[in-house]
Amino acid sequence: MNKDDDDVLFFTFVKKLVNLNKSIRWAGIANQLGIIIKETYREGLRPLLTSEDNLEYAANTIARHKERMKYEPKIGKLEYTLAKYEKVNRIMIPLNNDNNYLLFSLDVQEVDYDNIIKENIIPFIEGKEVFE
Repeated sequence: MNKDDDDVLFFTFVKKLVNLNKSIRWAGIANQLGIIIKETYREGLRPLLTSEDNLEYAANTIARHKERMKYEPKIGKLEYTLAKYEKVNRIMIPLNNDNNYLLFSLDVQEVDYDNIIKENIIPFIEGKEVFE
């Protein structure tokens, strides 16, 4: 697959992901350096963070994940991380052997985030060949 094909697949992926559940606000794919490859917002949403804020968030999130990886031999592979803030929930899921990462946010009122992740998001990711 070439870069243009990847761009189309990643863009299609984040657009479809945002529409999986009404509480998903934003979704992005970051590479192993923490650089956001593609991102999108829920239609009609007023973002809480700027694109620059999201870039810094992604870099910091990936760096923290890499630090946590040293514990995986003892406690198992990370499924996802969730940070709950007053205004938003932010989630990171490692993709394809830590080459890419899914970052997304949910409305703060959403309390069923574990089911959304395990019943909607993870099955959606597993069905996409771009992450194999």
